[in-house]
Amino acid sequence: MYLANGGSLDGASSPALVIAKLKTIRSDADAKKQVGVTTGRSLDIRLVPRMTNERERLSNSPRAVWNSSTKRFEISTDAGDLGVMDFVLDDSLTTVNFPTESRTRTALQYNDTDGGWVWAPGTHTSPTLLSPLNPTLALNENVFDPTVAPPAGTTSGSTTSGSTTSGSTTSGSTTSGSTTSGSTTSGSTTSGSTTSGSTTSGSTTSGSTTSGSTTGTPVTTLPKPINTPSGGTFTAGAFPTTITINSNGAPGSGSQLRYRINGGSWINYTGGFTINSGDKVESRNFTTDAVLYADSSIDSDTYYKLVASFAGQTTPSWINGAGGPALVTNYNNSNPDSVTFSHGDTRLDLGNGEYLDAGVENTMTFNREQFSGVVPNTDFTLGTLVILNGTTFNDSEATSVTLKMVLNLTQPVTQSGTVNVNFTMVSTPNTSDRLASADTVTVSNPTTSYTVTTGGVTYTLQLKLVSQDTNSGLVNGNTFYIYEGASATATVVGQFKSNR
Repeated sequence: MYLANGGSLDGASSPALVIAKLKTIRSDADAKKQVGVTTGRSLDIRLVPRMTNERERLSNSPRAVWNSSTKRFEISTDAGDLGVMDFVLDDSLTTVNFPTESRTRTALQYNDTDGGWVWAPGTHTSPTLLSPLNPTLALNENVFDPTVAPPAGTTSGSTTSGSTTSGSTTSGSTTSGSTTSGSTTSGSTTSGSTTSGSTTSGSTTSGSTTSGSTTGTPVTTLPKPINTPSGGTFTAGAFPTTITINSNGAPGSGSQLRYRINGGSWINYTGGFTINSGDKVESRNFTTDAVLYADSSIDSDTYYKLVASFAGQTTPSWINGAGGPALVTNYNNSNPDSVTFSHGDTRLDLGNGEYLDAGVENTMTFNREQFSGVVPNTDFTLGTLVILNGTTFNDSEATSVTLKMVLNLTQPVTQSGTVNVNFTMVSTPNTSDRLASADTVTVSNPTTSYTVTTGGVTYTLQLKLVSQDTNSGLVNGNTFYIYEGASATATVVGQFKSNR
């Protein structure tokens, strides 16, 4: 119908452009002279094609494929053919003013300027006639030749009495009591009061012309591509070796799939590619036909690989013991495998310069351990902490001390740094209540300042104490309770906590 009334699908290479063509209308001036059936739109302006996605395209599901040579949609079930899976209604297009277009006119036109004449005056060239027996739809003037009889059986139930009216106009006439104003009867036959095949030209229907409006053909935003696999944090063994990108049904004839890594230049996608830990991959369908398509949104993924393991050893020493004015301390850091901090005065002041050595000094001993094969975010042993709750006098005990550990890593990178573990201590009066009499040692900074960054991932060393013998002492949170007169042991547990 659209082609037969002067429309053209030349250059319509995709379903979207075909649909856009069928949503156009003639201008007001052109419509007033048009003798043919169609002056307005050929379909609902909300209609849009939903193209096959990658899975549908590779299947044998039926899809409508536009054939630009025959100018028609053809049903295909061939895997690999890009086509239309559904024609759907997009309500957002209801306010879009689709443009007018110039269409080929017939030689015979209505007179829209002078009163009294039905046909426009002037000299017209003889129209190229279209045979009803073999219509080609490739002619400039699609007017059927009145000297050729139509094929048998093409008259739909009408009775011809008297004359046949082809391309005539009845203005203000009455047929069987009804009045037809401005209608065009094309190829119809009239018998008595029966009119068969008549159409109305110039009337207002759904999708009618908005006078003077002219807008461009609405463009279709290309679908966002899909990166596979999605970004995230992976163990060393599960990190993807290849990233692939799916165009998500974007038409190959109107778009180009591209990607970039870490904000670099866009690269045409031709197949899978490798990445490193910390790389950010962005993909996008770019239009190559701005009349029909707009660029898609960006699919963005960042990939992180956790290291396989950590290995290393500490070199420890006790420093910075602090307490009251009578503080007594002693440091033994000569053997890095086992370092000891002692504090408190074991002598009882009897007066007159006499003292009785009746006590046992408090001690804190750290025994280091090497570590290897430590997986990120899992506990491992840095060493053991042995604490003796002695008997001291004269408010001579330490209230704080620092265990300085120079941590030397050999895996996953070679790195050396200092870990300062700050302890606070409380020496309690001795009573019959065992727990109330227990001295306490608290780790003040369980999350240390020691970090390792590699592959875009930062690992922070975290510490905690785990009691080994609850008969001598117990750990509650970050505090170690050591019973009076007991020597209690706790494991110093570390963990390299990742931020991804």
